[in-house]
Amino acid sequence: MEGNVFLIEVDNPPVNALGKEVRTGLNKAISAASEAEQARVVLIICKGKTFFVGADITELDGGISKDVLLDFTRACNELPIPVVCAMHGNAFGGGVVIALACDYRLAMPGTRFALPEVKLGLLPACGCTQTLPRLISVSAALDLMLFGDPIDCEKALREGLIDDVLDGDLLLSALSHPLVKKPREKRVVMALPPSSDKESVDFIKIQTEIPKNNLYRARSYCVELVEKAVRLPVSEVLDEEYLLFQRLIASEESK
Repeated sequence: MEGNVFLIEVDNPPVNALGKEVRTGLNKAISAASEAEQARVVLIICKGKTFFVGADITELDGGISKDVLLDFTRACNELPIPVVCAMHGNAFGGGVVIALACDYRLAMPGTRFALPEVKLGLLPACGCTQTLPRLISVSAALDLMLFGDPIDCEKALREGLIDDVLDGDLLLSALSHPLVKKPREKRVVMALPPSSDKESVDFIKIQTEIPKNNLYRARSYCVELVEKAVRLPVSEVLDEEYLLFQRLIASEESK
């Protein structure tokens, strides 16, 4: 506890990969936060040079559980108090999933954000295809998923991926930020409506313009899932997202 802040610090060098032990630790920490009566907000940060840069890729060889990180997202959503993350370095792949599980997102200058899964012939899983187009515009979400290239802190702020930029020491500036010092109400990303530009996105055109190379299937699945995100509740698409992810893991492109 830091005053009324329940602080969760993750230290898994060199890049804070979201391996099984880290995921287990995060779930235990959120469970402990739910029992901390004096806690008014949860703050998640990473030590070292970076925020989470994704999953432990070696785990993909044996397949991956449907509820990897989804358990954490649900636990954050069910907490009666808001969850804030303060990011630095890179927030890639699973790092974005963790950020989307939180109610509010802060970042240090220079932080970069990316969903590089498509470059591995995969798609962003753990609900990411459904939650991201609820937090930022549908077109911006598709850009992140289809190309896998990082965006900088300034663009993330403009798009609405983060709520503010910090300054100075990561922990001290996060603890002193109004979102942490005077917590707002919860803002569960999974419960938000799809972004307002959903009607202007031509999904058929986007599908026809995907290059027919070894990343075609991963990109096509991303478009398919985002199109469903703007029409259906998150809960109705999670099973399909998982099945398509599993199909891609087993694909020759991904291998």
